[in-house]
Amino acid sequence: MIKSETPGLSVVLAVDGNPRFLAKWLAAVDRQRDPSVQVIAVGVNAPDAEVQRCSPWVEWIVLDEEALVPNLWAHGIRSASNEIVVTTTAWFVPEANWLANIRHAHSESGAAGVGGIVDPPPDSDARSWATYFLRYSDLRLLRPGAVTEIAADNASYRRDDLVAWDEHLAEGFWEPDFHRHLARRGGHLVFRPDIRVRLEGSPETARFCRQRFHHGLQFGRSRAVAEGRWRRVLRIVTAPLIPAVILAKLLQRVRRDGRHGFLFLRSLPLLTVFIVSWSAGEMLGYVSLSGVRSGGLEGV
Repeated sequence: MIKSETPGLSVVLAVDGNPRFLAKWLAAVDRQRDPSVQVIAVGVNAPDAEVQRCSPWVEWIVLDEEALVPNLWAHGIRSASNEIVVTTTAWFVPEANWLANIRHAHSESGAAGVGGIVDPPPDSDARSWATYFLRYSDLRLLRPGAVTEIAADNASYRRDDLVAWDEHLAEGFWEPDFHRHLARRGGHLVFRPDIRVRLEGSPETARFCRQRFHHGLQFGRSRAVAEGRWRRVLRIVTAPLIPAVILAKLLQRVRRDGRHGFLFLRSLPLLTVFIVSWSAGEMLGYVSLSGVRSGGLEGV
């Protein structure tokens, strides 16, 4: 239950890798924020002095350069103090009224979590489009209303629910696990396409492949922990088919959306590399459960 008609916001910004779009994100948010909005930027590199000087309203947290985005989010979430916690990354630039629409969505719906859309990149950079097709193209196919999953890259949650999940944040904020936790507690998620951010770029290829591998590893371990022995054996046996299954899903999305077919083909070589990186991690996750709790990550 939302405590007020205009809930306070704490925005947790993961600054992953080269922060070349950070200034654009800060400028977009500065135009729409008010003094009550808390902004926490968590990154693997300290921002330069000019960025800090121009954005005194940002709280900066710097972590080890090996930290994944879910780890960056987890540290920021633990520093959040307002009623609603927003999660996103510096690879996006929010549209106008982003913060106002988030507030309105929570006040109107009373949802435990609200997700928004990620628009495709403004140019034809193959790496950015490969990232978009793999991670965000499904969002364009969703309708407003109740959903079972939202992307934490453009999402917001009630802080009270996150506090109840705090013991799991030491391993990072893996949103599918948190969403299952919310469902068990009777919470619901909604999708609002008026809450928009645009993908401006993506990490360097090697870094993104590393992220995909570790995210796939977490996803595979999560499934292996949750399922029985024989189901796990079946997943190990069929694991070589994972890249083909993912690619088939992506092709189906592109056909349903009816746009960007040429850009999909242009980005296909890099997209294949990213898919194989994820698949290798997922496959390893099925056969390696050492020290694993019930982790998880986004499915494709």
